[in-house]
Amino acid sequence: MDPLYNYCISVIDDGSSDGTYNILKNSKLKIEVIQNSENLGKGKTLLKGFQLANKNEIVLVIDGDGEHPPEDIPKLLQPILEKKAEVVIGSRFLRLNQGSKLKGSYLKNRKQFSYFRKLGNNFISLLIFLFHRKYISDSQCGFRAFAPGVASLYNPSYSGFEVETEMTIFYIKEGVKLLEIPMDTGLSTRESHMSIVKDSFKILLVILDMLAERGYSQFLHRLFPKFFQNNLKTQKLEHMQGIIEKRKKNHLHDILTTSMQYKVSFIIPCYNESRTLLQVVRKIHAIKLYNYEIIIVDDGSNDNPISLFNKNDLKNVKNYFHVENLGYGKTVLDGISKCAGDFICTIDSDGQHDPNDIFDLIYPIYNKKADIVVGSRYSGRYYYQVPLLNRIGESFIEITLKFLFGQAIKNNQAGFRVFDKKTIGLFKGIKFFDMAFTTEILMNAIVKNYKIVEEPIHLYDRSIGNSRVKKIPLLMDVLHSTIYYFPKFLMRKFDLL
Repeated sequence: MDPLYNYCISVIDDGSSDGTYNILKNSKLKIEVIQNSENLGKGKTLLKGFQLANKNEIVLVIDGDGEHPPEDIPKLLQPILEKKAEVVIGSRFLRLNQGSKLKGSYLKNRKQFSYFRKLGNNFISLLIFLFHRKYISDSQCGFRAFAPGVASLYNPSYSGFEVETEMTIFYIKEGVKLLEIPMDTGLSTRESHMSIVKDSFKILLVILDMLAERGYSQFLHRLFPKFFQNNLKTQKLEHMQGIIEKRKKNHLHDILTTSMQYKVSFIIPCYNESRTLLQVVRKIHAIKLYNYEIIIVDDGSNDNPISLFNKNDLKNVKNYFHVENLGYGKTVLDGISKCAGDFICTIDSDGQHDPNDIFDLIYPIYNKKADIVVGSRYSGRYYYQVPLLNRIGESFIEITLKFLFGQAIKNNQAGFRVFDKKTIGLFKGIKFFDMAFTTEILMNAIVKNYKIVEEPIHLYDRSIGNSRVKKIPLLMDVLHSTIYYFPKFLMRKFDLL
């Protein structure tokens, strides 16, 4: 990509079985990798990507099969940047220039692009033209660009390959300015997952179903009830659930920003991070919660962090100081012992977390779906390269938690968490007062049958300093913690505790 472009790459692995997720996670590429727990289909995978994308940015979709070279991306972006189109589709079949007889370099591999696939594509293009008066030569192309705010307009009703045809027709019907441009692209070296007969038939049904205003839809739903009923039920259910969830989240936001009903306690342990600590505190104030407190516990810093605070910064702030460095866990515990919140939030002072994510972390507890919420960088957006040893260590702990305690928690070392006040008893009798504290709390919570969920958050690179986590001592403490809590877990599981 041209360095003039400011871009973020997100890869969504739709339940692959070839290790795609782990390969990308362990790579040094600066990309965001998200994994579906199972194969959900292209429609739902695209929807997830559209939901994660910034609505104020151009969104570009490209298949992962290598068919479309990234070098063609500027060609796709240009019409949008020049305000000539709102959706741009890269076509394999449009002529590259008026004087050329070639319609795209797919002809170099024409054995892969079979006669029947080409025939099916032409038939789909013909139907779209007949019914919608818009000729699209390559309605199944997975190489597309969307102007800011356009991608989020589309909510897929289908999960298979028919989603691309549905998307194309949707934008035509919505009056969105759609443009095809020729792409000098070849075909993938692997065999297509698309079934010519089955998927073409589904695409045909989708095209006809989208003619509801012309009276065809009712007939088709009667003729093929199973296909449409399943999609319709799923679509309606997900739509209603989405509306309900959004209303509940908005209601929670209103409660937290306009009433005294719930108090939020922020616990910020710090050690020689005065500049970033000030930034974190100011960001918390900027959320404009109505009833909150910020408890800062300085673990023996020598940079006097509070000296940088002004009068407004100290609003709702309680500051405590350790004479000597006692460790991360002990620092968090001291802060929690002094808090009075209904929701207790621990957040690091290094500035990597975005306090605006607090609403998403509180919501599962407010909605009675969790007792503890862990902010996960692996299911959200993170904007820095996680060190390899950190990833290996967290993966080891994740496997340990899953294999021995029955619950996998990917971001098990996360410092951004929210606890229901009823879990306050977890913090009594803690054995490890340094970084292993984060894992010990999870093990203790599982033993006591509290419900733990992970929620996506934003995570940013450190602007100052480096991580102080000592890998070997941490893993040794995690091992000791496992030895201590696993027998308790077994006793609880078999009703002996």
